[in-house]
Amino acid sequence: MSDIVERKNNEVMDNQAGIPLGMENANLETVTMPTAKLLQASSPEVTEEEFEDYGFRAGKIIHSLLLEELPEKFIPIMVADDNTCFVPRNDADKQALKVKVKDKFGVELTEDELQNNMFICRARDGRNGDRFGKCSQCRLNKFDNVTGEKPFCTSNINVLALFEGQEMPVVIRFANTSYKHGNKFKSLVLYSGGAVFSRKYKLVPIKKSSNGNTWYEMTVKPAGKPTDEELGKAKALYKRYADAHIEVENDGIEPANEAEF
Repeated sequence: MSDIVERKNNEVMDNQAGIPLGMENANLETVTMPTAKLLQASSPEVTEEEFEDYGFRAGKIIHSLLLEELPEKFIPIMVADDNTCFVPRNDADKQALKVKVKDKFGVELTEDELQNNMFICRARDGRNGDRFGKCSQCRLNKFDNVTGEKPFCTSNINVLALFEGQEMPVVIRFANTSYKHGNKFKSLVLYSGGAVFSRKYKLVPIKKSSNGNTWYEMTVKPAGKPTDEELGKAKALYKRYADAHIEVENDGIEPANEAEF
């Protein structure tokens, strides 16, 4: 199974992932796989003046690189889980994380880590963190049922996908409020039988409200089977990326403790 995760090294794409001829000497450390981005009311594409001409609205799903609204239907290529403990954006949450890590692991997070790092621990397989060990024991990605404290670590279900009519694959990331829909999608795939890419699905945003807050979540519905041409493209993409490490664009990913649940 491929790791569909953020990576900060030169394994972003290798020859097995099909580096285009002429790119052999290019530095690919900063190259990232684009995502299917679900826009919220606070997303820069909705609020900032530089995107005004695009006419984006909350609830739309866009191609993060091409800045175009994506079609509804897609073919999944591969599915992978990961957990990432992002550094919180505000100082109060940074200090809360520092205390939590100190109490739980005896590790003193430095001010340099809290100010300059994007994350402090990652589990590329969704099970084993590169700093704090087994996720099942760490549990920073779980609610604290006693205190009501939100998780500090973000659990992600990542789906490498090819949308209808598109040539470039993107990653659909189910995280935070959409995470439960990613789990339902995994059940759909598992119990439908056959290869992951043997069926098509629809990505449908839904509007939710609670405690005066409004947000959108990504849901998935079955959409039949791909055409022979689509299936051929999907198989080719699977072979291309099956053994590759893919760095996924993480712009717009909310730390778990800052998301609405």
